[in-house]
Amino acid sequence: MLGDTRSATRNAAEAADTLSTIGDSWGLVHAQALLGGIAQAEGRFTDAAAALERAADESVTLGFLGQAALHRSSLGRAQQRAADPRAATTYRRAIAEALTGGDGRLAATARLHLARLQRVNGDADEAVELLQENQRWYAAAGGGDFALLNDGLLAAVHDDAAQLRAVLEVARSVQNVEVQVYLLDALARLATADHDRLSARRLFAEADRLATHVGHLLDQHDRYDANVTLEYLR
Repeated sequence: MLGDTRSATRNAAEAADTLSTIGDSWGLVHAQALLGGIAQAEGRFTDAAAALERAADESVTLGFLGQAALHRSSLGRAQQRAADPRAATTYRRAIAEALTGGDGRLAATARLHLARLQRVNGDADEAVELLQENQRWYAAAGGGDFALLNDGLLAAVHDDAAQLRAVLEVARSVQNVEVQVYLLDALARLATADHDRLSARRLFAEADRLATHVGHLLDQHDRYDANVTLEYLR
């Protein structure tokens, strides 16, 4: 059942026990990572990080660098949401593991997470470099899971209102709520720069309403533009 994390935890733990009994190391690592993902969805970031770090490190030991990169990137996300300063280092390691394993898609995902983090940390220059590298990769690969979010974040960093509106239109057409939140937040921030409080409040209110549907994907710390807007509107 969607949202039933208690049953999900019970089933994942049972799977881990079974996989351990039969000696399926590869499957066990994924079960551990699943438990970490459930913990993250429940906001238990310390538990999530512990499970995901085990999964990533054991994947390296087993020689599965692509799998390690996947779990390492998730670990970085758990650390980021817990405000753990190790998150950036974790993302960089995930990128390196993905590239070593020949998985450009995973490397792009980790770069995107790192770009979001560095923007929040005040390093817009590195964020732009990471997002532009991703944009080139997505173009060569014919797209990807996070290409739309990548385009939106790059437009936000560049304060490009026209591009933000263009990406927002696409996000609405494909019903990508997470991307819509980021873009509406960015447009609200630009409205504050123009001293247009009415538009800023309207855009922020719409973003805030949508954000309630994707709380498992982002939290207030992720919403850099929203936080800037809030400071202005107070």
